[in-house]
Parts: sequence; C-alpha cells; structure tokens
Amino acid sequence: MKFAKTLWVYILSLIVAIALLVFWVLYIVFSSQTINELGSKLGQVGQSFHWIVLALGCILFVVLIVGLSLQLVQNLSEIRYSRKLSDFMANITHELKTPLAAIQLHTQTLQNQDLNQNQNESLKYIFNQTKRMNHLVMDLLEATRLEQKQPKADFTLIDLQEFSKNYFPELTERVVKQGYDLQVQSKSQSQVLGHPLYLERILNNLIDNAIKANPNQKNLVITLKDQSGKVVIHVIDDGEAPIPKTEQKKIFDRFYQTGQEIHNERKGAGLGLFIVKELVESMRGKIQLKHSSKATGTCFEIQFPKAKA
Repeated sequence: MKFAKTLWVYILSLIVAIALLVFWVLYIVFSSQTINELGSKLGQVGQSFHWIVLALGCILFVVLIVGLSLQLVQNLSEIRYSRKLSDFMANITHELKTPLAAIQLHTQTLQNQDLNQNQNESLKYIFNQTKRMNHLVMDLLEATRLEQKQPKADFTLIDLQEFSKNYFPELTERVVKQGYDLQVQSKSQSQVLGHPLYLERILNNLIDNAIKANPNQKNLVITLKDQSGKVVIHVIDDGEAPIPKTEQKKIFDRFYQTGQEIHNERKGAGLGLFIVKELVESMRGKIQLKHSSKATGTCFEIQFPKAKA
C-alpha cells in the first residue's frame, strides 16, 4: 500500500516535471524574438540569449527530475527497512509467546503448592510481570498486523444501543476498581459497520491511556451521540495538562511516547494509540485530538459513518 502510493506520487511528479519542461522549451522557441530583444537591452548577445535561457531552464528541470528520483530511492529504502523491521518484530513476538505462556503455566502450578509467604509473593510478582510481557507481545503482534493491513475479522452491523448495554457496565466496574470515576452518556440509536471487539479495544485503549497519563485525576467521560450521518464518540479526561501542540500530530505513531510519559517513566511501549487509530480507520472512521472544554485534560473524538440496516 505504502509502496504503491510512493510510486504513484513519483510518477505524477515526474509527469508534471516533464510537462513543465516541454512547456518551457516551446515557450522559449516561440518567444525567442522577445527574449533576444530583452537580452540586447541587458547587454547580452541578442541572437543567442534565448539559447542561454533555454539551457538554464533545461538544466534546472533535469536537476529537479534527478532530485525526484533520488527521493524515490530513499523512500523505497525506508519502506523496505520498515517492512524488514515489521517482519522482525512479528517473528520475535511469535517466538516470545511460547516461553511466556510456559512461564505463566508453571507459575500458576507452583502457586497451588504449599509455599511460604515470601515464595508466594515472588511467584505472584513473576506471574504479574509475565502477564504484562504477554500483553506487550500481543500488542506488538496486533500493531504489526494492522500496519500491514492484514484482515482479521468479518465486519457486521453494530447496534450501539445494544453494544452500550453489554459493554459499558463491565467497563465502569473495571475503572471503578482502579479508583476512577467513569461517566457514560450514550445517546446514539444508530448502527455502525465494524466488529464489536474492535470497538471494545478502541475504547479500552483510550481509557487505559487516560489512566496511565493522569494518575492524579480521577474523572473520565465517554459520550456517544448521532450527528448528521455519523456517530461521534468522545473520550474525555481531566488530566493535569493537555498534550503539547508539538506532539499532538505524533501521538498516533507506532512506538511514540510523549516527553511527559517518558519523564514520568510510565509503563508502555507507545502502541495503544497507534492500534486505536488503525482500528478506527479499518472501520472507515477517523480519530483526532480535540480541545477539551476545560483548560486541562484531553479529548479524543472518533467519528464513524452511520450504517444502514
């Protein structure tokens, strides 16, 4: 997909450059008398000045075409490197799944034995860290699959009223256990085309991201509403400070973490928002960072086109 897009951009740019070169040559040929008269006024050799102008223009266009070709070579090299990196990540994460599953299984087996408190605490720590690593591996696999645009699920019509009844009570209970207050305002009566698990993953990742980014702020809001042919979803937190403008365009990049996250040493690999963006786009939607109505905090807005029954 990215390779084809890059190639088409190069071809179109090359066609435009060649067309401009042809136009330049024809213009100089048909306007040679005027150009020579101008050259005479400037003290140049009148009868040959248009050839000088023509040669300079042709050289500039040749340089432009060579520059476009070099840019194409560089872009294709970056695409090949990105593909190799994605393949490497996929292979590594597949190799990690088996030993992590084995460690979890044997840890659970040992936890059922009659052990002292220190041993149980150590096993609990090992199990939790292995579980966290397993989640990271699954995120890496999901990110690689999404980046390569590999289809995974058959889309169906999702009734948002039914989805809200089944999903939000469980989400609210989980968030409350973490010490946060979640308010859900679901007013949509529409359907969207997609997969329920994708929609759950999108909202889960946004909520988890808000919790990680704002450990001292406890209020979260999710709203769903219909709006002129589309369904709009807002996920809002009242965090300490909004994401800086210099980083807002990068937060959906794979492995990107804001400077604030790195400074606070929060856990994560920078995959949550990348996965959200890819899942939203796979459902023909779009996501963007909006200004919160408050001075602080973050608001993510998702738009899905309404689906007809």
